Amino acid sequence: MAEVSIIVPVYNVEKYLSFCLDSLVNQTFKDIEIICVNDGSTDTSPVILEHYARLDKRIKIINKSNGGLSSARNAGMDAAGGKYLSFVDADDFVSHFLVEKARDFIKIGRADFVSFMFYSVIGKHLKMLKHYISFDKAIDGKVITETELPGRFYFEIHPTAWCKFYSSSLINENGLRFKENMIFEDLPFAAEVYLLAKRMVFTNMTPYFYRVLREGSILDKKDAKDLDLVKSFSYVDKIFKEHYKFEKYKNALMHFNMMLAVHDFSKINPEYREKFFYALKDYFSKFDFRAYDGKALEKSKNYRIISLILSCNYSAFCKAVKNYV
Repeated sequence: MAEVSIIVPVYNVEKYLSFCLDSLVNQTFKDIEIICVNDGSTDTSPVILEHYARLDKRIKIINKSNGGLSSARNAGMDAAGGKYLSFVDADDFVSHFLVEKARDFIKIGRADFVSFMFYSVIGKHLKMLKHYISFDKAIDGKVITETELPGRFYFEIHPTAWCKFYSSSLINENGLRFKENMIFEDLPFAAEVYLLAKRMVFTNMTPYFYRVLREGSILDKKDAKDLDLVKSFSYVDKIFKEHYKFEKYKNALMHFNMMLAVHDFSKINPEYREKFFYALKDYFSKFDFRAYDGKALEKSKNYRIISLILSCNYSAFCKAVKNYV
């Protein structure tokens, strides 16, 4: 049984899949299994997977009908046998030392999970941009607990499944799985991990390379599925309340949710924008903003946009903020 399971959901990524798999089979830590979940691909991705599986026995292929990213990740988790696990999206790639460094952090520190920073990769010439937020030097690479972190910290982490490394016991003992049939599934999963982990490591090391704006990406298609963003907000709020942590993190959650809401509203297909507008209006109208950090909110452009959404109908909003429609 391999010590580390790496789960790779695969759906129509023939242009990028070899790059991803090369970065995994060449890891300096060798005791790994690479679980590739073919989620009903209709391009040559399955052929590429079979080719690599013949070359490297550590690659295991799960073929299933298309069920979405969450379904593919869950299938990979069900099949994983490693003491530790990680997720790598098939259009991304990683440094050759990711597994070795992550395993050292989590094993030596007896941590439940490790969170790395990442580079955004743009275009075929691999232009790399580092994530705009860095962890404070006081916690960089240190083992810490959630109680040691300030409430603002949730706004500073990147709540994704990838660029993380997990103890399988944390995942399996708590029955953690991704919510299926929706996008933005990372948000509830990341919240559960963050609040359930007893010991964590956050490091500014950047071994993960996240490919942005690539053709065919789910997040590049701002359509009706973006209404799932509001569902994710509600799921995350519920998780923090169930763990009695909502009051501590409510300001960070509000800032994070406003940022994502405004960003996606500005990008969504015009066909779905009005419906998205009223979904945001319904969600944010549930909060009493007098209970939040007023000074911080007043400085936020996102807060001003959300305030307009709350006070206007869609037509009036469009007239007031033309650059968002």
